[in-house]
Amino acid sequence: MGARKMAKSVAAAGPVEGPWALPDGWRWERLGRVLPLTYGKALKASERNSGQIPVYGSAGITGMHDSSLTHEPSLIVGRKGSAGAVYYAEVPAYAIDTAYFCARSSAKIDLRFGFHLLTHLNLRRLDQSTAVPSLGRDTYNDLIVPIPPERIQTRLAARIDQLFDEIGDGEAALARARADMATWRKALLKAAAAGELTADWRAATASKETGGDLLDRILAARRTGWSRETRNLGKRYTDAAAPMLAGMPGLPIGWAWVGIEQLTTGGIRNGLSLKEAGGPTAVKGLKLDALQPTGIDWSRTRYLPIGLDRAAPYLLKGGDLLISRANGSPDFVGRCTMVDDGRDDTVFPDTAIRYPIADDARLRAWARLAWNAPQSRAQMLALAKSTAGILKISQGDIAAVALPLPPMAEIEEIVARVERLTAEAEAGADDLVLMKFLPATLRQSVLAAAFRGELA
Repeated sequence: MGARKMAKSVAAAGPVEGPWALPDGWRWERLGRVLPLTYGKALKASERNSGQIPVYGSAGITGMHDSSLTHEPSLIVGRKGSAGAVYYAEVPAYAIDTAYFCARSSAKIDLRFGFHLLTHLNLRRLDQSTAVPSLGRDTYNDLIVPIPPERIQTRLAARIDQLFDEIGDGEAALARARADMATWRKALLKAAAAGELTADWRAATASKETGGDLLDRILAARRTGWSRETRNLGKRYTDAAAPMLAGMPGLPIGWAWVGIEQLTTGGIRNGLSLKEAGGPTAVKGLKLDALQPTGIDWSRTRYLPIGLDRAAPYLLKGGDLLISRANGSPDFVGRCTMVDDGRDDTVFPDTAIRYPIADDARLRAWARLAWNAPQSRAQMLALAKSTAGILKISQGDIAAVALPLPPMAEIEEIVARVERLTAEAEAGADDLVLMKFLPATLRQSVLAAAFRGELA
């Protein structure tokens, strides 16, 4: 053994003083003495045989093999890549050369206690590499750690496992609550668009107008607006496309079917597809992720190499409903975003189609609600085409989707109820978001208490 390595070995075996006082019976030890690490052994993926032995690398199990390096439970510690990651292998395992391992027979402490100890130490912080993250054994070996008597090690490990199981149960309950919240939102929109949410209101209220009457007024205003804007230009008026009604279910009395085009003032168009400019320009374009269900994220833009004259037909205005026309996920294709306040320098991307909704806040709120309802999305997804794994919908597909249209008085009632119920639910949803990070904090608190001697 070389002089330097021998000196380290002697130092590691001697008495150790720690940074704070420990409970009676506890002692400070160097980590390399109580949990010595052994290098894993190279095993190419092509050399692994299909077997029952898990093969561990620095990122966890990477495959299976028919032979092991350890014939007993062991700890696996990432050496290269996910350096410092810690895994507990309850069965014989094979650690490849990107990892270290410590078999139970080599450990001087309870192995399960050692697993929690290494987890608490956050070995990832010891990475000192400039390229691939790595964990050196010298640095690892020199760490000073608190060690209780053996009987307390076993009890602490069991208690930590018990508390972690309880935290895990809570974490699963939170995940279910978040999933239930998403399901609740869909159910609310479905009930609103089917008239179930306001069945009591209809029973108690006599409406003077039907959905059909409202549609007639919308279409008449659309024609009048078109005539005013195109006067003396020689253009002919084109009727808005009506939806496909074959196979559609019945509606509440007084409701009508409408297509999204029929709720617009015209000016439907796809966005612009342009490469980003090399520097600041007068025109900005929204990135695809700027289109959020809650509205536009105006910070998600890029400069485009065009002037305002070219951009004019694509500038966004309040009341523009943007519908995503292509995405790899069914959850995102056809998703709509309402532009509440426009911008005189920002255009929308070619992955979206713009539908300028009639100038009425109530209609705009209803258009967004009705389009996002599960019944409408089901129609839209049935019309979408898949190309190279990407789902796409066209203007024709969107026009074919049938949306329910209640009388205006009922629209006001539905929108008010949905907004009130959503606001109440969002208060709870905010708590769920904050609680999402609580389990990790609780686990760290449990480990910190355990290794201060407060859990025993």
